[in-house]
Amino acid sequence: MPKAYLLVIAVAAACSLPAYSTDLSALQTAVGISRQEMESAQVDYNASRQSLEASRKNLAQAQQQFADAQKKNALAQKKYQQAKARYDRPQSTLDNAWKQ
Repeated sequence: MPKAYLLVIAVAAACSLPAYSTDLSALQTAVGISRQEMESAQVDYNASRQSLEASRKNLAQAQQQFADAQKKNALAQKKYQQAKARYDRPQSTLDNAWKQ
């Protein structure tokens, strides 16, 4: 009886070895596919992060340019208003002289 019991265990073990190796092979394949997906996702993430950083720098530059343009516009507006005031006074006097 013990030999028969050992024989059954040996046969069961022998039958399960190919199943076990198949499971390992499938697991290795799954790990390989997952690694490829992870590496692809990492490449995408790195590219996205670099693009985001470039956009942040561009935004900061654009904001600075906008602030500079606003200052320049304010100065130009003040200069225009002063020039217009210097023009309006004599022009008004001239217009009044022609009317009389």
